[in-house]
Amino acid sequence: MPKNLKSSLLDLKKELGGELLEDTFQVGDHQFTMRLLNEEETSWCYQYVNMGSVVSMGTSMRLPTLSMGIRAIDGISLLEYFSEDWEKLDKDERAALLEANPLSQKYFIAGHMMDFLGDCPPDMITKIWKQWETLVSRRADAQENLKNSSGEDSEKEESESSTESSQPGEAIATAVR
Repeated sequence: MPKNLKSSLLDLKKELGGELLEDTFQVGDHQFTMRLLNEEETSWCYQYVNMGSVVSMGTSMRLPTLSMGIRAIDGISLLEYFSEDWEKLDKDERAALLEANPLSQKYFIAGHMMDFLGDCPPDMITKIWKQWETLVSRRADAQENLKNSSGEDSEKEESESSTESSQPGEAIATAVR
């Protein structure tokens, strides 16, 4: 079995087991640990998308997607990076946020990460985004290898509608290329 196919099957096994693909990438002098998004995280990202055109959709999707998808930098979780900001909130305010939505802290941290990334040079964001696309491509490769190994007919697949979930920016990134 070719190494790429075996790796792809391991990725697929992970996703079918309920885990999302995750990997650590070197960008410049730093390591970024990224994990694909679940449905709830994807929904959070879409609130920041400019739907004016395909290009604006593609570019406006990068920051929220990376803000939610980056889980750690240099081995330090984003929760650690932004815990001081969370703790600066009044105790009652934190409690109210968590009562309104148990995921408030995750969104708070992703929002702070988005502010941070928004201040970064565009070429840095592009480099990180290329690594994100690598992770998204691994999922697509795993799905394609599964289809090929199961003997599915590609013509049949094209004529059927698909309800597969995709990562934010996946289709947009393809359209923008």
